Amino acid sequence: MQEKINTELLNSENFNWPQRILETYEKTHKLGESGKREINTDIEVIKKFVVYPGVFAPDVFRNSTYFATLSWEVINELRQEGFDITSFAEMGCGSGLTSVYLALIDQKLSKIVAIDVNPNAVENTQENASLNNVSDRLEVIHSDCFLNVPKDLQLDLVAWWIPYNPVRAPASEVDEMLLKGGFDPQYKSLNDFFDQVDEYLSENGSILLGVGDNVVNNTLISQIISSRGWNVKTLKKFIIPLEVGTTEPLIKNKIIHLTRKQ
Repeated sequence: MQEKINTELLNSENFNWPQRILETYEKTHKLGESGKREINTDIEVIKKFVVYPGVFAPDVFRNSTYFATLSWEVINELRQEGFDITSFAEMGCGSGLTSVYLALIDQKLSKIVAIDVNPNAVENTQENASLNNVSDRLEVIHSDCFLNVPKDLQLDLVAWWIPYNPVRAPASEVDEMLLKGGFDPQYKSLNDFFDQVDEYLSENGSILLGVGDNVVNNTLISQIISSRGWNVKTLKKFIIPLEVGTTEPLIKNKIIHLTRKQ
């Protein structure tokens, strides 16, 4: 998936990312005021897809489709490297785009779990699984990180496109649950994730994180990861606009793979 972009627009020094990202969430909020809506995901195997009010919207945030399709590409590459991946969980599933896509296209996955703290996102993912006839292959759990996830669940791969901003969202009328997709003050949720994730990984289980490289606090993220004893390898990099149908601002995205240190 390639897009023509003007890399001269990538200079983000002194750019007010929290305010700009809030504006995108405000757009999502307004689109949801008329209720549930059907969208085009640009993913051929997904025949019908809806977005609920108060849920991260793939037709607004450009990275959603990239992360979904690249997740499967990365899973196959990891298998070629010797990783046995038959179970997968998506943290912060939103409308369920990645999980539904993998349930449709990856028959080697015998267990797929979608997790979100937002109850609207949970219902949204359940409906999209039903619309695409994969409800029997996709378990959806309402949970803040792993707090409500069964203790006996063992996963070969856990993926999360982490919130960009380690700050509190600027004041707005946008629902707090929706804003959790983009704002994680001091990366509290990311810290909670790493405090809990090891218990839910199989013996050789690993982690995928999606990161907006020129938006996040890379120093803080590196400290969180290294203090837990994980090896980090960058697998994919791509530059795309923040929003669908725009040319700027641009975000330098990357997908990193985390494995336990021996």
